[in-house]
Amino acid sequence: MNEQADLSTGHALPDFSSNRRRKSKNLYKGQIGQYGQNNDSGHFSHSVQRERKLNNKAIDRENSRLHENARRQMEPMLNVMHHPHDRDWILGQVDGLKFLERVDVLSEYSVQWLHAYNAEPIDFRKEGAARFAANTWLRTILQCKTDG
Repeated sequence: MNEQADLSTGHALPDFSSNRRRKSKNLYKGQIGQYGQNNDSGHFSHSVQRERKLNNKAIDRENSRLHENARRQMEPMLNVMHHPHDRDWILGQVDGLKFLERVDVLSEYSVQWLHAYNAEPIDFRKEGAARFAANTWLRTILQCKTDG
């Protein structure tokens, strides 16, 4: 009796008023609502995925920055004032020292380099004077360490 007859064909039409369902019952597990929030079929899912990718990239950037800072702390030559051509020679000289001794010697090398650089009044001679003074100091200090 809930069915109504279609007058043109004589067939009975179903009454859909009792079969109404709420959209929230049809959602899959993990989906939130009918307006596309956190729904795989809506445009919000793309923005959520994009946001997750951006967050992952930010985390990767932060991790690489932390690794770079750790590497800088482990490599003592990054903060030492020196002439670029002397780098390999300096590292070869301090290679036999313990890590903490190496850090101390290299920091003092930098101080010697800066003192000689600032003491030279003529600009084009500053680097040469700094190299000579710091390298002489390094040879002297390493010779004292090996002799005594």
